[in-house]
Parts: sequence; C-alpha cells; structure tokens
Amino acid sequence: MCPAAPIPPNEGARLQALYRYELLDTLCEDAFDELTRLASLICETPIALVSLVDSDRQWFKSKVGLDAEQTPREQAFCAYSILDDPVFEVPDALQDPRFVDNPLVVGEPHIRFYAGAPLVANDGYRLGTLCVIDRRPRSLSPQQSEALRALSRQAMSLIELRSALAEVNHQSRLIERTRELYEQTLQRQLEDKERSQRRSFLGRVSHEFRTPLNAVIGMTSLLKKTAKTPTQARQLGLIARASEHMLELISNTLELSRADGGDGAGEVAKFGLHTLVADTIDLMRTRALARNNRLTIDLGNSESEFSSNARHVRQILLNLLSNAIKFTSNGEVVVTLRQDHNGLVITVRDTGIGMQPEQLERAFDEYTRFAHGDGQPGSGLGLAITQALCRRLSGNIVLSSTFGKGTTATVTLPALT
Repeated sequence: MCPAAPIPPNEGARLQALYRYELLDTLCEDAFDELTRLASLICETPIALVSLVDSDRQWFKSKVGLDAEQTPREQAFCAYSILDDPVFEVPDALQDPRFVDNPLVVGEPHIRFYAGAPLVANDGYRLGTLCVIDRRPRSLSPQQSEALRALSRQAMSLIELRSALAEVNHQSRLIERTRELYEQTLQRQLEDKERSQRRSFLGRVSHEFRTPLNAVIGMTSLLKKTAKTPTQARQLGLIARASEHMLELISNTLELSRADGGDGAGEVAKFGLHTLVADTIDLMRTRALARNNRLTIDLGNSESEFSSNARHVRQILLNLLSNAIKFTSNGEVVVTLRQDHNGLVITVRDTGIGMQPEQLERAFDEYTRFAHGDGQPGSGLGLAITQALCRRLSGNIVLSSTFGKGTTATVTLPALT
C-alpha cells in the first residue's frame, strides 16, 4: 500500500490551533454548506468538502455528494494538501503512485480527480482544506483554481468568525456571571447590615425585658418562701419558671440573630427526654385550661434519654404548644413522641381553627402575623425561630393544616453527639 502523507514539522502546534477553534464533530451549518455547493458548481465536480485534518482522521464539516462523516488520515488526499499553500491537484489518482492503491480510489467513492486549497488560519497553521473531487480524470482551469482558493479563504473566514462569536458569547457569559456575583455580594452586604440593625434592636429590647423579668423572678422567689399553702407555692413556682424561660427565649432569639439562623447545635448532651417534655407540658397546662383545652402526651416508643441540645428542644416544643393552644379552644392538643431510623419525631396536633393554604405557605416567614376568625394573632416570630432551631439541630419541621379542623406540626431531630 502507498505510504501516507508526511506529517508537517509543526504538527503539534497545528493540532493545538485546530482544537482551539472547537469545530470538530459539530453540527452542519448552512454557511459552510453554501460554500461547498458553490465550489461544486464552479469546479463542476459531484463532490465538494470542507475537511479538517485531525491527528488520525479527516473529518468533514460540510460535504456535497458524499455520505461519509470522516475517513482515516492515512487515506486522506487532504493530508497532502495541508503541506503547502497552493492548490494541491491530482489529475488522475490511478496514475499517481501516492494514491494508486488508496482504498478511496479503488473503492467508494472511486476518486480519480482531486483538488484542495488549504484552510490557513491567521497564525499560518493549515487546519484542513476546501476540496473538490471527481470520479473521472480532469484538471481545473486557472479560473476554477483561483475560485477554489478564494472559497477556501472564505471558509477560513467563517471559521475565524465562528470562533470570535463563541469568544464574545463566552465573555458575555462571564460578564453576566460577574454581574450576578456582584448583585449577590451587594445583597449579602445589605442583609448583613439588616441583621446588624436587627441585632442592635433586639439587644435594646432584650435589656428592657430583662430588668422587669429579673424583678418578677426575684419577687416570686421571695413570695414562694412565705407561701401559706402548697398551691400558692406551686403557682409561684410556675410563674418563676415561666419568667425564667422568657429570659432564656430572649437570649436564644439574640443568639439566633447573631448566627443568622444558626451555625451549629450549640451545647449537645444526653438529657431526660420524658422529663423535659413533661415539665414543658406542665408549664403550658394552665394556659391550656384557660382556653378549656385538654393537653395530653403520648410517649409512644421513645426512649427516656436523647442526645441533643435540651434547651433548643424545649424551646421548639414550647413554641409549638404555645401556637397550638393559642388557636384552639374547647378542644385538644396532643404531643406524640416516636423514634425511628431518622431519629426523634415530635408531633404536636391540635383541633383548632387551622390555616388557609396561603397562610400555611407563609407560616415560617419571619414577623408574619395572620388575622384569624377568633381574633387571635398569628404565629409572628415563633414558627420562624422554631424552624431555625430545627435546622440548627440538623432536623426539620413540617406543617399540615386543614382550615376549621386543626394543625399538625411534625419535627424530626436526629440524635447528635
């Protein structure tokens, strides 16, 4: 078999230039197809190609009169054409020792005549050719040869234009991404400023709350020592515990604000889960009775101890119970504990007034308050804090509600170590 065309001395750099245009294996494009049709008409040949010479193949970006997508480089006439700038012409392949037994000559497409003008990039590298092929011996007229060279220059101009447009698009995407990053950075700065202002406001408000609450705690402690009956002592104890929890709630809200929703679970340890839930329910029982609600607990299959942040878990339960009791009267509030492979599942179900779908959708929005039929205020900050606490504990909360029938809050918390 005849030897393949020599490899150009700058082959490595030539291939890099070819790959830089990102043209190989792309779809057909009308602009290139128009050039091959024009070359076929001008040169009066049944076949015309825009061929790119890769390391081991020639691939056709555009073709007229040929079905093949590519051929091996060692069989490519175009591999000779890229060796020099003038039009490379083979009048009769059967009479040329370089091609006499070439598979493309002795078999389909039975090439006898070939003429190719190289596609020369701006930096001088020859990427491939615009070529014409006939199945009979012949030659190009001087005018046809010059036209083929002109068309090859146009083909190369299309390649350069295509590359330039791709670069423009790339730069446009970079500019758009830069703009998006700038807007995101600006938004974060505005949010940071807003959070800073909120922390400052909460700090001032917490100070105003702490002073009277500490006074209440001190007074109830003194009164408890002089209580005349066990009932008075118990009631004073509940007042003190509720006041202490309010102080804790204020501190926790400030902590959440500083952490922008929380960046960790905080202090994690094992605690008495059943005791915590029972104490929390006791704190809310008086409020439930005031609205003629029955407050019950179902411990289910839960274990008596759980590893997490006890303070956060208690606050989650208090927030949910507070909401459930607030929007339920003459009904029932049930706390259920279950444990499965996901961890601890706390469910607080009430038979209250429930929420409309649009209210349920916005239930976790900060400072959102809804006007309900019985005049009770909406969830405000409580559910937003509850959701943030669940996230801090690597858990989640889901609400389901039917207007007029009640609401169920389901909290899932993994055991933490």
